[in-house]
Amino acid sequence: MARLVLAELRRLLHRQVTILCLVGVLLALGVTGWAVWEGTGPPTEQQKQEAIASYRQAQADWDRNGAQQIKDCQASNEEMLRSDPQMDRSYLMECTAEAMAPRAQWYAMTPARMSDAVIPLPYLAGLLSLAAGMLAAGSFVGAEFTTGNIGSWLLVEPRRSRVVASKLAVVGLFTAVLTTVVSCLMVVGLWVIGQMSDFQQDLTGQAQASLLAGLGRGLVLAVAGALAAAGLAFLFRHTVAVVSAVAVYSLFSVSYGNGDSWLQRFGLLQNLEAWFEGRMTYTVNVLKPGTTDAYFAVQHVLTRADAGLWLGGLALASIVLGWLFFTRRDVA
Repeated sequence: MARLVLAELRRLLHRQVTILCLVGVLLALGVTGWAVWEGTGPPTEQQKQEAIASYRQAQADWDRNGAQQIKDCQASNEEMLRSDPQMDRSYLMECTAEAMAPRAQWYAMTPARMSDAVIPLPYLAGLLSLAAGMLAAGSFVGAEFTTGNIGSWLLVEPRRSRVVASKLAVVGLFTAVLTTVVSCLMVVGLWVIGQMSDFQQDLTGQAQASLLAGLGRGLVLAVAGALAAAGLAFLFRHTVAVVSAVAVYSLFSVSYGNGDSWLQRFGLLQNLEAWFEGRMTYTVNVLKPGTTDAYFAVQHVLTRADAGLWLGGLALASIVLGWLFFTRRDVA
């Protein structure tokens, strides 16, 4: 088995698509780093002057129209209560001078906070590695069928289950290493940018643990996605078919992600959000009993466990179906 894995690993690393995926990851990391640097660099003297001018203008406007703004705020709250007397009062605006008057700190050009900057790292590292891993895995297995190399490979190792296992092991190992390297590069790059831009170093031990946990979830997601892509390639026998299947599922998620259908529960975007955030809420409109056109909103919660079961189930189903079809069908 080790001989098969090493041989498959060499083949994967020398494939043109794999090299292009790695180049694409490096370019994406470079663009992301540049965007962070541009968005969090120390303020220039001109930016400081513009911030001061904006605050003074807002203060002057408040001095002239503050009383009317408070009345408009109160009227808006009253309108919301009239339209929905049962609404949660926490959604109402605080219509007081203390809450609405402009404050100097809102316009201050303060350094970026490291605790805020690390929040998107698990998403970026996980999703970038997921895309690269799935493309490399789907192409790696799909090309074996389109080129006919799978037949020659079975002459070397006729036991098909071992062929499937070796390819899955290589795909999982490649994606795990890729995700780990991407995560480390992002963390180190952000630290370097933070040192150069004088970030507020307010990252607590709890925040560091949360960051590591998020990066770990990104690693699990990327590996599962790559294995699923390999399974789909065994099932459909073509890279384009794998890409099409993922595109159709993504399109389904976009179509129902912003609606009020119960199908939101199975959307890719919704499950990814729940996987990284821990939970996400979505609303389903339900027809009121005894009526034909009156609906009421029911809020549902999608937990990380729910998302893990759904996404993990999809990956497992892809792998099992791919293995079953490959071991029971002619490769020609």
